[in-house]
Amino acid sequence: MDGMLVDIRQDTSHTLGMICRRGRHAPEIVYSEHRLKYPMKRVGPKRSYEFERITWDEAYNIIVDNLNRIKEESGPEAVAIYTGRGAQELSLCDMFQPKGVAVSSASNILFPFGSPNTMGVGALCYVSLHMIAPHVTMGRMQTNMFTDIENAEMI
Repeated sequence: MDGMLVDIRQDTSHTLGMICRRGRHAPEIVYSEHRLKYPMKRVGPKRSYEFERITWDEAYNIIVDNLNRIKEESGPEAVAIYTGRGAQELSLCDMFQPKGVAVSSASNILFPFGSPNTMGVGALCYVSLHMIAPHVTMGRMQTNMFTDIENAEMI
């Protein structure tokens, strides 16, 4: 199947030589009939799951209109941005920053808007990716940091 993702296998030359469940099921995720592929707008009451497809321009206009409304009613500080990666996926920073500029999405989007409120998934992702996931999916924790702890002068 030219150009299609059909299988993912672990890199046996890697020290752990394993692949997580999410990676193993990537083809199912990528080609799922339930995968969101374009903007949708809710047309029914909450929890009714009634949506209609809209264009990207319509979606961006709705977002901009709502952000401006909130800014006018409550000030720019009423808006916050939450960014991060779900197990190494592209973050908003990667998608929206100018090429060659290594700054956060908060610097590009939120700070010019007037809000200092930014937060991210750093700690949560670390715990999930490096502590919980290896134990649950591979049966053991990663231990690459313990030798450093043993040799550390201060912890």
